[in-house]
Amino acid sequence: GQARSVVTYPCSSPTSPFPDLADVWVRALAVRGVTSVRALELWRDEQARPSQEQVATLGAWATGLTRIADIARDWDRPHSRVQNDLTATALTLIAPHLEDLPRWVQARSSGLGDEAIADLPGTMACVVALALDGWPDSGLPDIGDAVEALRRWRAGESVSEVAAALGVPVARLRRQLVEGHSELTPRRLIPSDLRARYGWTPSAISLYRRKGALPAADGLEGSRAWWWEATIDSWENARKLHWCRECAHAFVAAAGLKEHRTRVHGP
Repeated sequence: GQARSVVTYPCSSPTSPFPDLADVWVRALAVRGVTSVRALELWRDEQARPSQEQVATLGAWATGLTRIADIARDWDRPHSRVQNDLTATALTLIAPHLEDLPRWVQARSSGLGDEAIADLPGTMACVVALALDGWPDSGLPDIGDAVEALRRWRAGESVSEVAAALGVPVARLRRQLVEGHSELTPRRLIPSDLRARYGWTPSAISLYRRKGALPAADGLEGSRAWWWEATIDSWENARKLHWCRECAHAFVAAAGLKEHRTRVHGP
């Protein structure tokens, strides 16, 4: 297949620690908390090298040899998950060469092609192109939209408002959150998560909320409460829950466990 056209993103501002890096990657690093050279060093140390399959797939996609739909079918993953994987792979391949970018820009200005530029650091030409130009014109979501969506999520805004920032249908984002295919962090827990975690029925959750046994909800999605995962973790760590050994059902009071065991499991 022929190499597709490239969308050239504006370079980051002169005050950025990565002035020659395409702005899409500056924003992608910012989402990961990497906004300084020191933070970059720490982040790079924690990254695992992508697999050969991931590298080959990125190369094939970036040069127009395959489509995201084809990758999603081959990997049996949702379209959004493939997009996230491609972003993570590209960023991990670009990050070791950030100090080389000024030389890459100079080499390009002297007429050297990306293949020749890539030879010296031992990388792929598509990594050079991605680092300096940004994503090919592929329909991948703008990382700037992801930054705004993450800001809204962490501010406690509704899923519909976050979906609007991403430009995706609300139903799709809800499905991604349930399936664990969303990168929105930290995680929000809804009543169904508490049911799975503690074995509670909806009526038990309502009762615990009315009695103040549960912490106040961090937010509401319509009429449905949600909590940051850290809120529930802190609540659980601060009190002694009483667990049924037979069915892994948690109770906030010993009397509740005793009644349950007698009624459900017998004396």
